[in-house]
Amino acid sequence: MTRSCPGRSTGPALTQGTAPGPAQWPQWIETKGELGTQTPFATDRLTIPFENPYGTLFFITAHDFFSDGTAAVATMTGEVWLVKGIDDKLSKLRWKRFATGLHQPLGMKIVKDKLYVLGRDQITCLHDLNGDDEADFYECVTNAMQTSPGGHDFIVGLETDQEGRWYFASGNQGVCRINSVVQPSRLLSESGRDGHTTLEVLATGFRNPNGLGISADGRFITTSVQEGDWTPATSICQIELGKNEGAHFGAGGPKDGKPPEPVLMYLPRGEDNSASSQVFITSDKWASLKGDNNLIHLSSGGGSAWLMMRQNVKGRWQAAAVKISGNFDSGPQCSRFNRNDGHLYVNGMQGWGTYTPKDGCFQRVRFTGGDKPVPVAFEA
Repeated sequence: MTRSCPGRSTGPALTQGTAPGPAQWPQWIETKGELGTQTPFATDRLTIPFENPYGTLFFITAHDFFSDGTAAVATMTGEVWLVKGIDDKLSKLRWKRFATGLHQPLGMKIVKDKLYVLGRDQITCLHDLNGDDEADFYECVTNAMQTSPGGHDFIVGLETDQEGRWYFASGNQGVCRINSVVQPSRLLSESGRDGHTTLEVLATGFRNPNGLGISADGRFITTSVQEGDWTPATSICQIELGKNEGAHFGAGGPKDGKPPEPVLMYLPRGEDNSASSQVFITSDKWASLKGDNNLIHLSSGGGSAWLMMRQNVKGRWQAAAVKISGNFDSGPQCSRFNRNDGHLYVNGMQGWGTYTPKDGCFQRVRFTGGDKPVPVAFEA
């Protein structure tokens, strides 16, 4: 769809120049997955086509799912691939390159079957205009965030709330919210946006945040920080909207002469030397662990996933954690529950001091139950 200026004609040259072109990467690459047998949490492998015609390096940073079950995964080097054939057996997975040229994408969210990617420069909506499973139009949704050439100044963990606002974590600014509602561009739809975008910094003082989590009701935002200056150990921080917005968690030194906000929990170096993202448990397949206070935390360094159980004591939140999986092929970065099958999917990459063996991974964690006890809550 094109728009014309008053008094001007949109000639064939403009129409041809804005029309979607032919597919550049028509090939689908087939792999076969592997099913895990562990209990009470089995870890399956969605085998990655490390050998491919384009020399793609599968340092996978983020993923999400379309309504038909197709997955999209992003790589640190700026690509997005589609993955089809995800079923119980994983016997025929099909991979296809969807987009390239993005700037270190470290977050992805699919909203109403529209694919959004968080890069170091902007949030980009990737539009497939002709249904050939390739992006034809890269739309800048917002570039209100700030970054720098700093070696740890990444922007990570794209999420939305029920109102359609964006959330991410930044080593430069902190945990941020973009107050622009998720809607298609006017170039593609009459609904459009009003063009009004503002950025709010919800909290600061995070040393190298590497992921994000958000509760189903949007009340709680979590992120992870790494051991180092002003941070005594790997920790998970929590922002409760309406309660501790504007908090400073300590990195960079004291702020306004006040002590730092206490973290949700610490994990010692021997258990988690480099933390990443969280996901709140929403799947009925994990019903016995689904309580409002429970979430999954990923250790990028340890290649593991942890069940975190929160407790509120006189208005102050704290948490305990137990490892539920420790055999990821690469440092886990992002996890999401797939609405189509209810299982937890995890992607990972090398890059930040991980003990894992491969460049990247895409894996599935199934809660299989069995006779081994699993905690569901804690009190202290």
